[in-house]
Formats: sequence, C-alpha cells, structure tokens
Amino acid sequence: MTLREKFEFRAVQDSGCWEWLGSHNDRGYPQIWWKGKVHRATRIAYELANGPLLSELYVCHSCDNPGCVNPAHLFLGTQSDNMKDSVSKG
Repeated sequence: MTLREKFEFRAVQDSGCWEWLGSHNDRGYPQIWWKGKVHRATRIAYELANGPLLSELYVCHSCDNPGCVNPAHLFLGTQSDNMKDSVSKG
C-alpha cells in the first residue's frame, strides 16, 4: 500500500472537513504510521496535495478542527503565525 492509499483509507473525504479515522495523538491531532515512524497526518495531507515542505513550517487549520485532514483547510505558517491565527479567532 502506498502512503497515498493508506492516507485515503483513513480520511473521510467529503465537501467539508475530512475527519481522520486513524489514530490521534494526546492533543487530538491525527497521526499516521509510515516506514517505521509516526507522522502528523495533516503534514502528510499537505504534502500529498502540494509537495514537500520545510520542516520548520507548521501546517495550520483554517477550519480550526484539529481532526481535519482536508488539504483545502490547511495552510503553512510559523509557530508565531499559528498563535496569531488562534488569538484572532478567539
């Protein structure tokens, strides 16, 4: 099974948030086991849709749903960007 197949098997893809059916970490963020490592499923979602990203960037949610893996709801930013986004949305 490819990473894309494994990802798509665990994501409920509809027109809104794509809810993750796989495991979540203790903060509620989706995770996926691949090649002997646990990865954040949001990073995998972003990379499958847009290509590789720099390790220092965060994958942030425009929908504010930590369980969402819909690439259309994800954007890149720094930790500071993510905190500012959180504060601006209350």
